[in-house]
Amino acid sequence: MRRKLNTSLRPQYVEQFRTATYALRTLNQEAAELLRAVAISPFKKTEYNTIGERLTSCARQIVSTIKHQQALLSGAHEKTTINVIIGTICGDCGNDFDEPRNEDTELLQIDHEHLAEIDLLLPLVQEAYRIVNNRYAFGASLPKAYFSGVDRLMRGVLLQRKHLLEIAPEQQTEIKVIEDHSDRCSQCGREIPQNTNPEGTEVASTIRDGFCRGD
Repeated sequence: MRRKLNTSLRPQYVEQFRTATYALRTLNQEAAELLRAVAISPFKKTEYNTIGERLTSCARQIVSTIKHQQALLSGAHEKTTINVIIGTICGDCGNDFDEPRNEDTELLQIDHEHLAEIDLLLPLVQEAYRIVNNRYAFGASLPKAYFSGVDRLMRGVLLQRKHLLEIAPEQQTEIKVIEDHSDRCSQCGREIPQNTNPEGTEVASTIRDGFCRGD
């Protein structure tokens, strides 16, 4: 028995989810550029604080984008009913059993390139914290906005990593088996002519099969 399974993630959700993922990766790149700049050159306290404010902005946008993706997932995976029809189907419909592409399942597979970006970003955050902390190790007034931004970014990146590993397609599917004993095609509804074999037994000039119809 072959099945046609409908994706539970609506097309508009797929596109929004993909756009949000692109936004996350763009924010990761922006943060990485700022952290590399800190590692290469010393800055004035006011400049560190400005960088910290930008890192705080990145962190907030990362968290906001993750929440948006989570909202899309919670609203997209609704209960799906699949009717498995056991009946006679005509020759034209008998060949129409190609498995559709399950786009949301592919979309929610772990993106290893995205995950690698996060794993490279985490040590950058730690190093940027350590470097600036060492530069102000002799009693100088710390650039508080900078360290606050680094701390927020670390939490945002860790949350993003956890989110990336946890997301998965959650289809709650109910399957109903329905037997169709009529002389009509269970797929298109067309009446099926009956032939008679040499023993006088009527047989359908088609095939009997099972297929799935998602509501």
